[in-house]
Amino acid sequence: YRAKGCSGDDEITASLEGSTAQAFATVSIAPPQANGFTFVDAVPSTIVLKGTGGGGGDRSESSTVSFRVVDSNNSPIGGIKVNFALTTYVGGLSLSPDSAVSSSEGLVSVNVFSGDIPTTVRVIATALAGDAGGQEVSSVSDILTVSTGLPDQDSISLSVTEGFVVED
Repeated sequence: YRAKGCSGDDEITASLEGSTAQAFATVSIAPPQANGFTFVDAVPSTIVLKGTGGGGGDRSESSTVSFRVVDSNNSPIGGIKVNFALTTYVGGLSLSPDSAVSSSEGLVSVNVFSGDIPTTVRVIATALAGDAGGQEVSSVSDILTVSTGLPDQDSISLSVTEGFVVED
């Protein structure tokens, strides 16, 4: 017998082949427990500096990062509260919400908003494992990049190495 995503009481009937004998039992199933996460995606995986994006195209200042909460059978589980954090908050990087509850498909998402410093960042998702010991399970996303944004004319520098001469 294997409980597949159910909880509460489960009625079991056992029958003996070739006989009318039967046995009945009730098994109490504990609610599913978070055993881990799988990173799903970050859309988009590159965002631009705060104040340089918008207007359509590929210039977004935020990204939606998604995880799937799974049990010990690697099956998705819903109803699990997940807390989010960033690996860095440099330049005003932020996220919202700070926590969310997984859907029936085990999915949970958070929005990451760029700051004013180009960097890389990851999202850390954490949930209680559901055991009596207060253990936590967590996972990190793939790298999310905050790029420099739009190029401008007065912020470039060039250098010349030896032997290069400009002629009129």
